[in-house]
Amino acid sequence: MSAKPQSSSRLQKLLNLLDTGTSDATRKAAAKQLSEIARAHPDQLLSTIQKVHVYLYNKSWETRVAAGEALAFLADIFEHHTPDDLRWQALACGVSEEALNMAEGPQMPLSFANFSLQQVLERGTPLGASGGQEFDLVLEPGLTPKARLAAQREVLKKRLGLDRDMGLDADALFNDEDLEAAEEVCSGDTTTRYSQPHARGAATCSGGSQKAQQVAAQELLRSMDVEKLSARERNRLKRKAKALGRSDSLRPGEPIAATGQHQPGAAPGVGRHKSPRDGDGSLGGSNGEDGAAVGTGGSTAAAAVAAVEVGDDEVQQVSEGGWPFQRLGDQIVVDSLDPVWEVRHGAVLALRELLRGHAAVAGVEAPLDGVPSGWAVPGGQGKRSLGAVSASQVAAARAANQRWLEDCVVHLLCVLALDRFGDYGSDQVTAPVRETAAQALGMALTTLDAISVRTVAAMLRELQGQNDWRVRYGGFCGLKYMLAARMDLAPDLLPEALPLLRRGLADPDDDVRAACADALVPVAGALGVVGTQAVAELRLQLWDLLPQLSDLSAATNSVMSLLAHLYGRGPGAAAATDELTALVPRLFPFVRHTLSTVRASVMQCLERMLAPPVPTAAVEEAVDPASAVAIPLPPPAWLQPLLPALVQLVFQNVMMEGEQRVLDASVRVWRLLVRCAAPATLCEAMAPEQFRALMALGSTQVGRALDPNLVLVPYAGEIGRLVPLALVRQLGGMAPGTVDPATAATASASSSPTFRSPKRSRSSSKQQQAAAAAAAAAAAAAAAAAVPAVPTDFIVGTQGEEGVARMRTIAASCFGTLLACAHASGSAAAAPELLAALSSPAATARQFAALAACAWLQYAKQQLRLLQPELLQQMQTHQQGMMLLPQPLLQQVFVALAATSCVTPLAPVSLEPYAEVVPYYAQMRREVLALVAAAVDVHILLPLPQGVAVENVTTEHAVALVTAAAAAGPAEGSPLAQACSRLRGALASLQALEQYLHVTALAFMAAVAVHGGVLPDKFNIVIQPLMNCLRREPQLRLQEVCAEGLAELLALCSDRTPSPNDKLVRNLVAMATADLLAAAAAATGPSQHSSEASDPGTSGQQGASRISRRGGEAALVAIAKRFGQTIWQKLPTLWTLVAGPLGGTSAAATAAATAAPSMAAPSLDGDTVAGVGSLHVLRVVGPALAQQLLPTVLPLLEDVCRWARHADPRVRQTAAKCVSTLSRGWTEGIMPELLKQ
Repeated sequence: MSAKPQSSSRLQKLLNLLDTGTSDATRKAAAKQLSEIARAHPDQLLSTIQKVHVYLYNKSWETRVAAGEALAFLADIFEHHTPDDLRWQALACGVSEEALNMAEGPQMPLSFANFSLQQVLERGTPLGASGGQEFDLVLEPGLTPKARLAAQREVLKKRLGLDRDMGLDADALFNDEDLEAAEEVCSGDTTTRYSQPHARGAATCSGGSQKAQQVAAQELLRSMDVEKLSARERNRLKRKAKALGRSDSLRPGEPIAATGQHQPGAAPGVGRHKSPRDGDGSLGGSNGEDGAAVGTGGSTAAAAVAAVEVGDDEVQQVSEGGWPFQRLGDQIVVDSLDPVWEVRHGAVLALRELLRGHAAVAGVEAPLDGVPSGWAVPGGQGKRSLGAVSASQVAAARAANQRWLEDCVVHLLCVLALDRFGDYGSDQVTAPVRETAAQALGMALTTLDAISVRTVAAMLRELQGQNDWRVRYGGFCGLKYMLAARMDLAPDLLPEALPLLRRGLADPDDDVRAACADALVPVAGALGVVGTQAVAELRLQLWDLLPQLSDLSAATNSVMSLLAHLYGRGPGAAAATDELTALVPRLFPFVRHTLSTVRASVMQCLERMLAPPVPTAAVEEAVDPASAVAIPLPPPAWLQPLLPALVQLVFQNVMMEGEQRVLDASVRVWRLLVRCAAPATLCEAMAPEQFRALMALGSTQVGRALDPNLVLVPYAGEIGRLVPLALVRQLGGMAPGTVDPATAATASASSSPTFRSPKRSRSSSKQQQAAAAAAAAAAAAAAAAAVPAVPTDFIVGTQGEEGVARMRTIAASCFGTLLACAHASGSAAAAPELLAALSSPAATARQFAALAACAWLQYAKQQLRLLQPELLQQMQTHQQGMMLLPQPLLQQVFVALAATSCVTPLAPVSLEPYAEVVPYYAQMRREVLALVAAAVDVHILLPLPQGVAVENVTTEHAVALVTAAAAAGPAEGSPLAQACSRLRGALASLQALEQYLHVTALAFMAAVAVHGGVLPDKFNIVIQPLMNCLRREPQLRLQEVCAEGLAELLALCSDRTPSPNDKLVRNLVAMATADLLAAAAAATGPSQHSSEASDPGTSGQQGASRISRRGGEAALVAIAKRFGQTIWQKLPTLWTLVAGPLGGTSAAATAAATAAPSMAAPSLDGDTVAGVGSLHVLRVVGPALAQQLLPTVLPLLEDVCRWARHADPRVRQTAAKCVSTLSRGWTEGIMPELLKQ
């Protein structure tokens, strides 16, 4: 018994976390632990459910979601028996099949048989974002939960308009005509308070009460002289008259609960019920024995019912086999139509989570065997054991489940029909109550029979034909989740649903069109049941809808997504591509849409259209997709006229895109474009000018905008036409600064209506000037908006250095693939354009061209490998060579590699610098002139170079001048000393940038050389640039390019004698393990050497060491992938460096493990340092090794575990990381051996 208070206290803490958790993960974890507590204490299940129930009505969205997740976890643990379970148990007990057919039980208050959705639409009260005070239900405290629920259902029927009296429609009580006809009023200048003649706590609400309220309102109007009232007072009188018919805190037919406060306008003795929005907004009561109050509830009535303690009869009912969630389910069904939108949302959210796993068991009472079992045992799981089951019990269970689900579905349909709450965020409306109710409806329909589902579909069709767009929106939301939940009934539902959805796509409201498109997306693959003609008409309707959509249209993303799903699947997909030549240009304006979801849908749509359809025979025979790539397919005819435009748009999208998923989709579309292009089209359509433009865009320097003369955008006046962005700006109108204020004010006054206050007909001159200035500003803003500005993603470098490296490598890879295909197709423009870029004076152009050349070679080799061996043998040698890089390009690469100085990049005898550093040279030369002038002022003669003009001064001349000036010993702070300092700074910036550009450009050139399979006589001009880039390049993507080149170099030299491979492997291992122990010490925590971290020089050295170590790791990974299962045979030095230190120092590691651990970080001997390096290398290359090498790694596991017991924490950490990495890569192979250790 002592554990109960402890568990209760923990339960209350978890309940508080549902409301106060700092993140969604915390709330979800609390919900999960709460369900585990309920599993350990099943006797407290009902109490736990009621405690969670209160949080469903919290005003916080996150709290409601967390409460719903808690209910979902509880529903997963506390399973219940379905009618089918009872049927099988009855058959096992000897009941015959014939005896299992019985009549159903009594009907629920709301079921399909006695429900009219049209009546609800005509007479029901719409549900908005109500405050809840005027509808709060006040019940007598002595009522049982069943009586409370019955009273709520009666009031709910009246509000839905399903009773005889139809309730009171306060909004339609008075209109303007009523007030105009009632202007015969008595004289008087005082306003008297009106008291309702009848208390609202009357037992019944008849139709005569409405007439009485109308009479009372007319008496109020007669008591005043309307003609003497102002317009504001007349409007206030109108609002007061309309408010007479509205209830304040009670619904018709509810008892009175006095609160001690008299309300104005109410009968004496009628108290106002306290609402959660009064005062501090908190509930007045507690939620049970723990006294935990919900901070801000949605409805006092709903929360009060939820907080009622569990009675003994409910516990008895559950213990005898009742559904554990019966009371909760009945209550949230009623609360789904609460006037407060938070309560409605929490109720339908709970219904969705509850029906996810309990739709088939809702309302079922299962006879148990009387012995606690399953989840009824503390800590148990599974369903409780059934006892003897009779045929009547099976029939009653099936009928009860059917009735409960029908009642639930009816209420959810009422929510879809009456809910009006919506918010507008992002690009479309957000209707959380209707959307969640539609999801719950889909969950409820999963277990209903086909007849019931068709009945629900018919009711949804009634909603879709209403005049109010919000009702139509709710109907289409319900249809969407119904179709998604019952895909098995698609042949029956789609023939009737598709015409409705097509009419919805033509709806004047944009949000309704979006809901219709979303409804068709889940069933796009099953639309074949309606026939290919209907699907073709749907496609054409979507294409016709695209030009009507704007950037702010809510249906843009939905329509685009549906269009993408309609291609590449289903019958008639191949035939639907005939008209794409005229239709695809309609997608061009959406390629650079402001929403990433729309851009992703456009790329997905293009991908579906370009992807070749998988033959039926190939699907049946399970042909490997990789083998199908090499099968030649006829190029699509629709693509060839659009190829230049699509190439331009997709390439620009690759360069500008920041979202990774859209970028990946763009790359896939690019590869399909290149593969599906006909060779003749590539030769004819891709002109040299377009190759040159793409090269210039890809070579844009960091910090500069893409050339607007090269960036093509869709022209609004003609579908499918692309024009330069600069031309669009020129045709966009006058510049904002040229707009005349007077003209702008006149235009603004003539184009928009003017509203003037009746009490202030005159305005001062200042006000007139301010109005004119505002009108001019508005016109200027409109003119500025008409001219498209350069978006931020058009500026190279706005996404950081990592974004630049990603853009450059991916764009170069796409461009190289295009060049390879064009060259293989016989194009004569590909190679010259790339050759011109390789010899460009701009380092960025050289880098981009070299990356493109690498991609060219890799793509060509891949295509050769995909060819079958017999086809490869039939190809002539020159045909294979045509697919590889032409010889002039390789010659230019070696010419560039021969430039040994960064000062002369073009050739060994050239003095021209890179184009990127020309401004830096100009700055350096200005500082040289300033230094000479400062020296002349103090009568110091500097050694000026003879016969060298100022524009030809080099860095060597500048270094000599600043050295001579510093030798003269200028005073600190003097003009000469300052000039020396400025010149040193200019020299440092110039040399750093020039060195970086030169190293990167040469490294990429070296990668081209090794990928081309041609090596120079001296390996150093290839090896040195690659190694320098691995040591100094801060971006990992660029390091990986050089790492792949170095791995290819090792592969070319593996059969050479002598071979540089051994030395290269040792250097790479040394780079990958440099300062490894220092990095491990920094990772384990603060050490005694923290003073080194504060030294800027030490910090810079650590950064350079980290970059070098990362480059070595990238090279080792690339080597492991390149050599595959032959890595140990081709590179025996690498195996020696990995296995030797691990096994050779095992005795030393064991001896060190017995020593007493030291708090300081001692210096380790050479063997231990080598062992740590081997552990790190094994950790790096392990995941990249081929699966066939697992038997060679398993013997090393014993040595690794021995190192994990080392006395030094840095060694233990390195060994633990090694084991964990190997286990993630080879879980099934490593874990059994690891457990043995």
